[in-house]
Amino acid sequence: MKFKQVLAGLLVGTMVVTSAPVSGLGALSALAASEEAETKNYNYTKLTEGLTASADCADGTNTMNAVLNGNPDDYWHSAWEGDNQPVKQGGEVIMNSNNNITLTLTEASTVKKLEYVSNGAGNNGTIKKCNIYYKTSAENAEFKKVQEDPYTLSFTESKATIEFTDAISDVKEIKIEVLNTAGNPNNTFISGKELYVYRDDNTKIDSGNILAKAECSSQSDAALKNLVDNNEATGYHSSWGGNGGTVAADEGFTEIVRPGTMTTPTELISRNNLYINLAGSETIGKIAYLPRQGSGSGNGVANGRITAANIYISNADVNDVSAITDWKQVATADWENNSDEKNVTFSPETAKHIRIEVKHSAGDQTDAYINAAAIDIYKAEEVVAEDKVISKPVLTAVAPVTGEKPADVTATDPKGYTVATAWTDSDGNTVTKFEAGQNYTLTIALKAEEGNIFDETSIPEKIQVGEKEVAVNASDVVISEKGKTMTLTLVFSVPAETTKPSDKEYGKLEGLTGKADSEERIHDNQGEDGATSNALDGKTDTYWHTNWSDPSKPKATYADGKLTGNNTYTITLAKATTVKAFTYIPRNLYDNAGNIASGAISECKVFVSTDNGTNWTPAGKAEGATAWTYVKKDAEGADQNFAEKTLEFGTEYADVTDVKVEVIKTAGAEPSKYINAAEFGVIGEKDAAPSESEARKALAAALAKAEKVEAKENYTADSYKTFEEALTAAKAVTDETSDADVQAAATALENAIKGLKKAETPAPPVTEDSVITAPRLSYTAPVAGETAVVPSYVAMEDQSAKPATLEVKDDVPTTVVVDGGVLAFQGRLTAPNNGANNDKFDVSGDTPMVLRTKVKLNNKTDEVVNILGKMDSQYGIQVDGANDRVILYCCDAQDKWPEVQYKYDADTFWGEWHDIALVYTGTNMQLYVDGKAGEATPGRVNASDGYQVVFKSYASSIFTIGYNTEKSTNHEADGNGVKYSTLDQVDGKIADIKLYKGTDYSEGLTKSYDDIKAALEKVAPDADISAIPYTAVTTWSANGTALEKDAKFAGETVYTATTVYTARSGFKFTDISKPSVDGGATVTIAKDGKTMTVTKEFPRTAKIVCSCVVGEITGVADQTINLGVEDSKTVTLSAKAQVTGDCKVEGHDGTVNYTYTVTDAGTTGATVTDNAVTVTAAGTAKVKVTATLASDATKTSTKEITLTVTTNKASAEDKAKLAAEIASVKDLKEADYTEESYAPLKNALAKANTLKDKTDVSKTEIEDAIKAISDAKKGLKTKVAAKKEELNSLLTAVYDDLMKNGNTYTVASYNNAVTVYKAVKDLPGKDGVTVAELEKAIKDLNDAKDALVLQETADLEKAKENAANTLKDAAAIADAGQKDYEEASWKVFDAAYKALKNAPADADKATLESLTLALRNAQAALKKAETPAVALDAPKVKAAKAKVTKTGVVVNVTVEAVKDAASYDVYRVVRGKATKVGTTAAGKTTVKDKKAVKGASYYAVAVSKDGKVVSKAGAAVAVKLAKAPKIQKATAGSKNAKLSWKKVKGAKVVVYRSTKKNSGYRKVATTRKNATSVTNKKGLKAGKTYYYKIATIKGKLISAMSKAKRVKIKK
Repeated sequence: MKFKQVLAGLLVGTMVVTSAPVSGLGALSALAASEEAETKNYNYTKLTEGLTASADCADGTNTMNAVLNGNPDDYWHSAWEGDNQPVKQGGEVIMNSNNNITLTLTEASTVKKLEYVSNGAGNNGTIKKCNIYYKTSAENAEFKKVQEDPYTLSFTESKATIEFTDAISDVKEIKIEVLNTAGNPNNTFISGKELYVYRDDNTKIDSGNILAKAECSSQSDAALKNLVDNNEATGYHSSWGGNGGTVAADEGFTEIVRPGTMTTPTELISRNNLYINLAGSETIGKIAYLPRQGSGSGNGVANGRITAANIYISNADVNDVSAITDWKQVATADWENNSDEKNVTFSPETAKHIRIEVKHSAGDQTDAYINAAAIDIYKAEEVVAEDKVISKPVLTAVAPVTGEKPADVTATDPKGYTVATAWTDSDGNTVTKFEAGQNYTLTIALKAEEGNIFDETSIPEKIQVGEKEVAVNASDVVISEKGKTMTLTLVFSVPAETTKPSDKEYGKLEGLTGKADSEERIHDNQGEDGATSNALDGKTDTYWHTNWSDPSKPKATYADGKLTGNNTYTITLAKATTVKAFTYIPRNLYDNAGNIASGAISECKVFVSTDNGTNWTPAGKAEGATAWTYVKKDAEGADQNFAEKTLEFGTEYADVTDVKVEVIKTAGAEPSKYINAAEFGVIGEKDAAPSESEARKALAAALAKAEKVEAKENYTADSYKTFEEALTAAKAVTDETSDADVQAAATALENAIKGLKKAETPAPPVTEDSVITAPRLSYTAPVAGETAVVPSYVAMEDQSAKPATLEVKDDVPTTVVVDGGVLAFQGRLTAPNNGANNDKFDVSGDTPMVLRTKVKLNNKTDEVVNILGKMDSQYGIQVDGANDRVILYCCDAQDKWPEVQYKYDADTFWGEWHDIALVYTGTNMQLYVDGKAGEATPGRVNASDGYQVVFKSYASSIFTIGYNTEKSTNHEADGNGVKYSTLDQVDGKIADIKLYKGTDYSEGLTKSYDDIKAALEKVAPDADISAIPYTAVTTWSANGTALEKDAKFAGETVYTATTVYTARSGFKFTDISKPSVDGGATVTIAKDGKTMTVTKEFPRTAKIVCSCVVGEITGVADQTINLGVEDSKTVTLSAKAQVTGDCKVEGHDGTVNYTYTVTDAGTTGATVTDNAVTVTAAGTAKVKVTATLASDATKTSTKEITLTVTTNKASAEDKAKLAAEIASVKDLKEADYTEESYAPLKNALAKANTLKDKTDVSKTEIEDAIKAISDAKKGLKTKVAAKKEELNSLLTAVYDDLMKNGNTYTVASYNNAVTVYKAVKDLPGKDGVTVAELEKAIKDLNDAKDALVLQETADLEKAKENAANTLKDAAAIADAGQKDYEEASWKVFDAAYKALKNAPADADKATLESLTLALRNAQAALKKAETPAVALDAPKVKAAKAKVTKTGVVVNVTVEAVKDAASYDVYRVVRGKATKVGTTAAGKTTVKDKKAVKGASYYAVAVSKDGKVVSKAGAAVAVKLAKAPKIQKATAGSKNAKLSWKKVKGAKVVVYRSTKKNSGYRKVATTRKNATSVTNKKGLKAGKTYYYKIATIKGKLISAMSKAKRVKIKK
C-alpha cells in the first residue's frame, strides 16, 4: 500500500487597476504590508549616518537639514507663499442637495448634446457648472455619468452647449446635477429660459415629449415647465427666499425647498513631498515624525503640522529624487493634531530613498503648510522566535470496511500539533459509510501549533493501519505553509462482495500460482525441495518451507513469540473470482519427540485483493479461540493434525484476483521461527476453474497450421529444416511444461511456418534462348561546355507506342528474375509527373480504365504491402496482411474513400503468383484476384446501394510501383496506427503491368473476368510495363579515354558513345535485336548472342567562346556629403555589377573587380583610397567607377558619379556679424529695464559670447544668436514704462468701480478714493516721472481702493465686533469649565458659546446677531448646582470590533469600567461628527452599534446612577473595517434574484435581504472565497420587491455593508 502525494493548488487572484492614482494603489499594498507586519516582531535601529533631506516646497531660507540635526527646537517649514508653497485642492462651495433636474423622454432616443439658454450669463441662478447623468429604457436601469469631470459652461449670447464626446443611444432620462450658479448671492438659485435636447442627427427632441422634474421648488410665476416649453420668452427660476418666495403649483411642493450647499474638503495635491535619502540601501520598517515644538498664541506653532501622509520607498541607485519612477507605497500615516512624536511602521522594505507625501496638515489654515522638527528613519530586523521541530508523529488509522463509518486517525501523545482526518470517494465527496467495490482516499492533515513546525525529520517512517505497519516515503508527504502543515494521503480499495449466499456451488479453485517471501530450495544437501510451488501442486507429500539453510537469501524474522517479517505467501487466481474461504494442510511430518514439524501454522491473517495485489482488504483470521492447534503424535486427536483446516471469511468477496496469508504464529519444537505448508487452497465459485491457458491455445493454433504445410520438396531445404525442428519441439510439450515454455514453443513454430520459402519452380526445358527485340536507344549529341548525358536504364520498361518514363526510387537495388516461368521485377519504381507520357496514369471522371498485373509476395506480414497506383490521393492496390485481404481504393470526386476488398486464404495466398486487376467503369469499380471478384468493404460509402464512384482528378499524385510516396518505408505507423511494407521488403515480385483507358470492357461490370480478359487481348494497352531481359551500360570517350562521371564536353573534340547490352539467362541477341540509332551506329553481337555493343562517333564539338557580359554598375549614385562643422569626411562606395552570358569557358565564374578614380576634385579636395573617398571642402567632385571581369580584363563597365559637398561651418565674416550685434547693446544698462524684459537679452548675450570665439561653431548657431539678440532688444521695456502701464490699468479699474458701484460704499470711503484718484491720474503723462513716484501713486491708489467699505459691510463689521466682545466676556467662564454650575444651564451655555465661537467665516449680520444674543442669554441664565458633582473618570474604549450577524454587520464596543459609573454612553465619530449609538445596560460595559461605518471611531462617557454626573469623553478607538463592497448588478427571474460584484481577493461575501430599503435585513447566503455572484431563491415571492446588501469577510477583516440594491421578482 503506497502513499500518494497530494499537491495543494493556490488560486491567486489578479487585480488590474487602470488610471488609478499612485496613492490609491499604494494603499492596497500598504494594507497588505501592515497586515503582514502585524504578524511579525522587529527590532528597530535609528539610522544617523549619511542621511540627507529635501522637499519640493521649500522657501530657500529654511533647509531640510533641520529635520536631521537632532535638535528638537530647530525645525523646517514649507514656503509661506509664492510658487513653492504646497498646493491644495478643495475648499470650493458647491450645491449638494435639492440640486437635480431630471428630464424624462416619452420615447427613448439617441442623444448627442444639450443646449442651455440662461436668463443672462451673470444673473441669479444661471448654471455655471454641472454633472450630466443618463438612464436607458432597460428594466432596473440606473443613472450613469456621461463623463467623469463636471461640465463648466461657456456662454455665447446667454447660450451654452453641452456636447457629449459620443452620442448615447436608448436614453430615457437625463439628470442635470447643478453644482454652481451665478448671481448675488451665487450658488443659491437655479434658473434658465430653455433646455433643448438634441438627437445624434442634430435635430431637437420636441418639447412636448419631455417631462421635467426638480428637487427644489419653483417660483410660482417661473415654473419648471417653462424650461422645456420651446419658448425662450418664458423662464424658470427656483423659489426666492424671504417674503418674496413662492411655490409653483402642480410640482408636488407645499413649501419652499431650496438647493443646499457644502464646502468641499481640502487636500494637498502637489509640492507636498519630503524626501529622506540614505547613504546606501537599508532594510527599513519604521519612520518617526516630530512636529515643530514650542509655544505661542493661536495655531502658529501648529501651522503645517502633518496629520495625514502616504509613505513611499525606492531603492533606485540615483541621487536626484526627481529621476525616481519606481516609488512604492508602504504605509499610510494618520496622526493626531498635537506636538507629540508620531510613528508609522510597515512591513520592512529595502530602500535608499523615502518619500513622505503629505495629504493633510493642521494650523490656522488647514492643508496649507508643512513643518517638521525631526524625521527619523529606522532600520528593521526581524525578531524570529525559533519554532520547535515536531518529532515523528505516531499515527494509527483504521482501514475501511463495507458498511462501517469512517474512523478518525489518532496520534499517540500529539505534542505541538493537531490531527484532522478526511475520507473522500473517487469523486472527491465526503464519505459517511463505506461501500463495497469502491476506492477511498484518506487525507491526514497535521497542523503545527504556535511555536512548532514540521520539517523533513518530522515525516513518520510508518503508519499503523489495523495491525499492519505501512511504510511512508518522504516523496509521499507534502509539507506546506512554511512548515505549519504536513499532509499524508492514503488510498484504500474495498472489494466488491456478495452479502447473500450465491446460487452457484463453491469448491477448490484450480490454476493457482504462488509467491512467497522466503523458500528453502536445498535441505541437508539431500535434494529436498521446499519450493513455493509445492504448496499449490495438489500433493500433500510435497511442501513449501521458509529458508533456513542459506544465509544469503531471505529468512522469516520473529520477535516476542511472533513472526514479524518475510512471513507472507501470496496466491494469484487464474482469473478474478468470487471467494469465500481459505484452506491449509501442514507438512506431514513429526520430529523424533513426536512434535509436529516446526512451521505448522497456528495463527494467521488472510487478505484479499481485487487489483492484482495493489491494495489489500482483511478477509479473515485464525487467532486466539479460532487458532489451529496440534497435539503430539501419540496423543488423542493426532489424526486431525494433518487434516485440512478451513478459514471461513464470513462473507463472499467478488472479483478477487489475489489472496494473501500473513502467518503470525507457528507450532513445533521451534515455534514461530519457520513456516511450512503441504497445501494451500482457496474456495470459490466452481466455474472459476481456469480454462486452457493462452499459451496452450497459441500452441494448438500453431500445430493446426503446421498440418496444412505442403510436402517437403515444395520448400527450400533450410526453411523446411527450421520448420521440422520447431514442430518436433512443439509436439514434445507435456501437461507439466510451464506456460512460458509452452508459449516459447508456440512462437517458434509460428515463426518457422512464416519462414517457409517455396522452392523455385524449375523452368520448363528450353531448347533455345528467346530472341530479344530491338531496344529503344537514342543519344544526346555532345555540346562543348555541357555535361555528358548517359541514356538511362530501368529494369522495367513501357513497351507501348507512347512509353512512360520510369525511374528507380530510393536507390533500392532492382532485380529481374524468371520466377515460375514469369519474367518478374523486384524493387521500387516511379513515373514522375514531369516525365514524358506519364499523364496516362492520371485517370479521373467518367474515363473507364483497366489496370492488370501479376504479383507474388513470398514473406507473410501483418503490415499493409503497397503494390501500385497513384496511391493515397487517387487510386491504389494494396495487400492487407493483418486482415488477409487485397484492397482496391480510391479518393472520389466527393472526397470520399470507396474501397473494394478480396478476402484470401492466408495459407495459400503467400508465395504464389496472383493475377490482380482493377476495373473502373466511370461510375463504379471492382477488384479481381485470380479471376474472382471482390466486394465493397463494409462501412465504406460504396457499400451502400446505388452509390456512384467517380475518380477524383489529382494530377499531382504520383504513379508508383512497389511502394507509396505518402507512407513510411521504415515500418513506421501512420496517423491511423497502420504500418506499411514495400514490395522488396516482403520478397515480392511484380510483372506484366498493363493499363487500358477509354473503354469499359466490363460493360458496367456485367461481364465475367474471363470475358474482360478476352476483350483486352484484342487491343493494344496504353501502358505495357514489363521487366526487360537485359542490362545496358553506356560510356563516353575521347581519343580512347573514357569520361569521368558528370564531366563536361570539351571544345574541338571528337566523342564516341558506347552502349553494351548484356542478355539475361534464357535470352539472346540476334540481328533483329539491333537498335535503330539516329545518324547511324556500329552494332556488334557476340557469337553466343549474350552481349551486343553499339558504338556511335559524333562530329567534332565546336570551339568554346567566352560570352561573358559585365552589366550596368549599381550600388553607387550621385550623393551629397555634409561636412557640418568638420574639416573632412570619408565615405565608402560599394559598387555592384551583374555578369551575364551563360559562359561555358572553364574558370569564367563571374568574379568582378572594382576600381574608383577621382576624375575632377573641384574645390572639394577629394582623394580616393581603395573604395573610400575623402573630401575636405565644399563644392562638387567627379568619381569614376570601373567594373572589370576578373577572368578577362577586356570585359568592363564604367559609371561616373557626382559628389556634392556642403558645409555649415561659420566663416570669419559670420563671426564678425555676431560681434557687431553684441556691440550694438553694450551701452544698455540692466537697471533701466524690467527684470522680465531684460532677462532674454542677458541670456542671448551670454550665449553669443560663448559662440564668438568657438572654432567649430556652425553658421546656424551664429544666425540664431544674432536673431536672439535682435528679438531681445525689441522686447526691452523700461521700468518707468512698466510702472506707467500698471498705474494706467489701476486707474481704469478704480474709475469703472466708482462709476458703477459708488452709491453702495460709505460716503467717507468713497470720497477718500475720489481724492486719491484725482491726485495721481495725470502722473503717467508727466515728463521725467520716476519709478519711485509711480510706485507711490500705485500704492496710494490701491490703499484707497482697498479702503472702500460697503454700507452693509459696515453693519456686518459692527455685528462682528459685538460678537467678539460677547465671546471675550464669556471666555473666562468657558475656559474654567462647568465646575459648580447646574448641568442643564451649563449645557445651554456651552452650546451657545461653541456656536458663536465656531460661526462660519461668511456668516451674515442676522446670524451673528442671533448667535450673540443666544450666548448673552445663556450666560445670564447659568445656575449654580445645589451639591457638588461627583467626578467620574473618563472611560477608555477597550475594543471596537466588527461582527457579522443574522441582521447585518454590527460593531461591538466594549468600555473599560470606571469607579462610581452606573452606565456608559457610547458615541460614534465620523468626519468629526459624533452620534450617540447607545447606553450600556446596568452592570454591563458593551454596546452594539447596528450601523458599521468605515472610518468611524468610538468614545464613551461615564454616567452616574442618578444621571446627573457625566464624565469627560475618553480617548476614541477606531474600528477596523474593510471598504464596503458594491453590488454591481442585480437581476430577477420569476423565482430568483441574482447579484454580482467585483471579486474581493480571498474574501467570502455575506448576503442580506429585506422588503424595506433601510431596515429589516436578514442574512440569506454566505459565499465561498473569491466568489463574484450569488443566486438567491429561497423565500422569494413573484411580483414582490426586495432589497439586498452585501458585506465581505476576509479572515478577521469584515467590511461595512454595501448600499441597498432593489430587485423586483418577475411574475
